[in-house]
Amino acid sequence: MYRRSVHREVVDEVVRTLRNRGYVVKTEAWASTSLGYRSNSLWREYDLEEWYRSFSSNVANMLLGSNSPWISLHNPEFQTRLDVVGLYYADLERVPLHTFFVRKDPKEVALRTILVEIEHRHSLEEAVERIRGYPAGKKIIVWTRGSSGGVLDDIPILIARNEGFGWYITGLLEILDEHAREVSSLRENKEV
Repeated sequence: MYRRSVHREVVDEVVRTLRNRGYVVKTEAWASTSLGYRSNSLWREYDLEEWYRSFSSNVANMLLGSNSPWISLHNPEFQTRLDVVGLYYADLERVPLHTFFVRKDPKEVALRTILVEIEHRHSLEEAVERIRGYPAGKKIIVWTRGSSGGVLDDIPILIARNEGFGWYITGLLEILDEHAREVSSLRENKEV
């Protein structure tokens, strides 16, 4: 039997895991879809820079709220609710979040960000649609009703299981470790 509290329990497990790995986390974050990706086949360098800049502004709005320097860019008419937004921050603990967003390159902010959708009622395709348009470093869908994971539109589908000892999300730790390595290599390449 499927319990209504399953979604909340899985969100709590994702948040606990992210925080233990050094992420700043926001749940039920309202993101402006107008700041997301607009599909077109030709990309100019300026377009990509603007894409990352818009996304980092969006993340600042989600994590900082009214303290965000870009709060005026948020459009409440065109928004979607993202289950979990995490920003890898373990290597920058002494930097205040506000100044991090002001000082860091928008691409670095985007690549430090992880989006996790917990799908429990709708289809996986709908979950993909909600997070497809954001240039985050990692995007993950946690499926609470499936028996095997996979990849859909380059987004990993992880399975949440509860064998009576609490929730476990197969593969999540490996993805977080990989993401931290990618952030680390980004910083090393910038310093060279």
